[in-house]
Amino acid sequence: MSYLTSISVTQSISIENGVTQLQKSQEILERRMAEVEGFTRQLAVNQELNVLMNESENETNVYGIWKTMRNVLTFGQTNDFLQNYYIYLANYNLILTPGSTYRPEHYYSNFNYKGLSLQDWRKEVLETTHRSEIKPLSDFVSRGMQTSVITYMQSLPLDSFNDSSPAVAVVIIDEKNISSLLSGLTERYGGWVHISDAKGNTIVLQGSDEQKMAKMLDDPAFDKNKVSQFYKDDLVVTTRSDSNGWVYQTGIPQDILMENANKIKRISIQITGGTLIIGLIAGLILAYRNSGQSIVCSAS
Repeated sequence: MSYLTSISVTQSISIENGVTQLQKSQEILERRMAEVEGFTRQLAVNQELNVLMNESENETNVYGIWKTMRNVLTFGQTNDFLQNYYIYLANYNLILTPGSTYRPEHYYSNFNYKGLSLQDWRKEVLETTHRSEIKPLSDFVSRGMQTSVITYMQSLPLDSFNDSSPAVAVVIIDEKNISSLLSGLTERYGGWVHISDAKGNTIVLQGSDEQKMAKMLDDPAFDKNKVSQFYKDDLVVTTRSDSNGWVYQTGIPQDILMENANKIKRISIQITGGTLIIGLIAGLILAYRNSGQSIVCSAS
């Protein structure tokens, strides 16, 4: 009875803690992403940048470009999600970064998505209108170093509705920066964390791999609408963002979940076993004494 009670209590506590921890991580991540969106809105009202976007192709406003770079340089110093970003000016065919300017082909030679050609990158990122759009988790090469990133893209001005826009702001967010916000879940329980967008594309994945996640989500035995459920060897906790539709999931291994219950089980067995042995010994002594008294009475 103690063991069964401890299982029930441990499960309810773990579910509650998992949901709370996941919701806290969700709130922090959404706040950071809101700051990224706010950054692009600040760019949209930046006077120097608006002047550059509206200049004709035959003008070269070197001072305006320098001044714009200087003004936006400080944005990335308060948020680690804004450490790597650039602005593409269509009329200049130029990419502005906090420290340098590049022609698109020169930028691509140093910073590129693995498996995405220069032409496809220009078409999908630079020459398409974006409205708070996020490119899912992708392999990215930064000066020869490979990492995984998600990409936030916003066309400028904000009311761009044509197939192309005067400028686009692109924020490249390293998966490690997002993972650091979720480390409490993986370090505490030794499980996994998976965040996907409203279309099911992976944003962050820690402690597991894409094949296992796809297999779980496609399994009819797994209910995507449940907040908590056991799936194979894990307790899976799921929450969904009301603001952007992202799905947050964490898996807690059952052996970790049952660790406290198993401790109670071992203690219960030890106490029960010890009590039975003591009782047996006491019973034998009393039986021995009783049998000795019976012999004396018979003799008399």
